[in-house]
Amino acid sequence: MSSSTFGLIRDINPKNDESWRNRVFLTFDIDWAHDTVIEDTLALLEQYDVPVTWFATHRTEVLDRIRSNVKFDVGIHPNFNPLLEGSSGGASSAASVLQSTIDIAPQATAVRSHSLVHSERLASLFISHNLRYCCNAFIPLGGSNRIAPWELWGELVMVPHCWQDNVALMMNMRVPTPPDANDQLIVVNFHPIHVFLNTEDLGRYERTRPIHQKPLELIRQRFKGYGTRNRLIELLEVSKAP
Repeated sequence: MSSSTFGLIRDINPKNDESWRNRVFLTFDIDWAHDTVIEDTLALLEQYDVPVTWFATHRTEVLDRIRSNVKFDVGIHPNFNPLLEGSSGGASSAASVLQSTIDIAPQATAVRSHSLVHSERLASLFISHNLRYCCNAFIPLGGSNRIAPWELWGELVMVPHCWQDNVALMMNMRVPTPPDANDQLIVVNFHPIHVFLNTEDLGRYERTRPIHQKPLELIRQRFKGYGTRNRLIELLEVSKAP
């Protein structure tokens, strides 16, 4: 294997299997993490020099560092949950939520909603804002599932992911590598907070919520055994194999 085994979401073409088959697409939802927490994950990824698609939630100078790397791409991660929960947080509509996130990354072509919130109306809204790739589907690898990108109306490409760090902790899923692909699409989704904590169960994440924005305290809560950070490093090591 090599770093060419990895790719960016924007390079996926559902009409060209060679653009995605048996490749790994690393994605990260930054989820309002503290800059130090994001930089911790960023340093790991820079060390391995692999392509990564980031999904941004908020303005931060760390995005400038991400954009400066030609192997990185920045998508958007809008949060529609407050609208669904009746606590709009100042947002009056899905359109305003989307626009405020696009303002963070105006060149974005990929979108993944927080909590994977999706609907036909949101799909059409994404298209109207020139978003090309929608990453709002989770399909676990294995069983009778056959994972591949597909195209909706308006040339919107649906790009499902088959592994997500917090979900993997609930489902006891190991992170997939290219040999697992079997001619399928492999998109994996990590969160910097779980990489920083080396989360081994969601209890650690929930217990540390009050200090998620206090990295000097948070680092003392990093799990010293096998956790999410180890899973990421194992996957990144694939890029070094001949």
